[in-house]
Amino acid sequence: MSSVSPLTLAFIEKRPSSVAQSLTAMETDDAAAFLETIPTRYAANTVSHMGAWSASGLLTRMNASASAAVLRELEYHTAAAILRMMAESDRLLLLDLLPKKLHRDLETSLSFPEDTVGAKMTTSIMVLNHDQTVADALAELKRSHRAKAEVVFVIDAARRLKGAVTAASLLHQSLASPLTEMMDTTVVPLSARARLGAIASLDAWDEYAQLPVLSRKKLVIGALSRKAAKQHGRTGAQVPGAPTSSIAVAIANAFFTSAIGLGQLLADVDQPLQPPKQQGGRS
Repeated sequence: MSSVSPLTLAFIEKRPSSVAQSLTAMETDDAAAFLETIPTRYAANTVSHMGAWSASGLLTRMNASASAAVLRELEYHTAAAILRMMAESDRLLLLDLLPKKLHRDLETSLSFPEDTVGAKMTTSIMVLNHDQTVADALAELKRSHRAKAEVVFVIDAARRLKGAVTAASLLHQSLASPLTEMMDTTVVPLSARARLGAIASLDAWDEYAQLPVLSRKKLVIGALSRKAAKQHGRTGAQVPGAPTSSIAVAIANAFFTSAIGLGQLLADVDQPLQPPKQQGGRS
């Protein structure tokens, strides 16, 4: 059980970016120790709002099992970006603590240069054979851990791309309908080695939340999300030499920014509190 107060957890949940900023300003060991004291989902949410460089530094200072648990909670491309910033020994240690499939998928992404589609793709996608039906697709979506998949990619026996079907469109079709009768054969595939800058503005993103990623042999190996494509070029990694502060100051800045802010937080979590009166001459 976490030793952190419910109030602090409520703030972390509602203001993860503010907490992330304060943790990056703290001494790394202190920030890492704090992340170890809170439940994994809160730690992962906070880490997801950090730059990859800062996040990698924190995770390497945390207990390895705690770091691996955080990585499992992160979006796939975020986890890959953080691992890429680590020293090889640290990266290999954490990869070995991850589930085998996630370990294998992340290794695949990390094998591509950082500015390529393959580095940001996810390999956890929904693929069905060209001879399957709408009923098959809906059943797979319901039972799979990929139930939030927005696009189903249709492949042949050799895993070559045949077309794509949006998950939403499946709801309006006869269950017996073959996927080949409704799939879009003009969906734009991406090369795993394509530069992200070259594909970020494709018109295909207006229609699809994910686009299929192909290997050199033209086989489907993953998908790139619209979000990952649009995020290319945004800065987030912190540079070495960023200012640090004491743990007391950082936590004060993060969790108790102002009396009014604290009152608003308490109101948000149904713990009524009247804002204290302003103290004269207080800076």
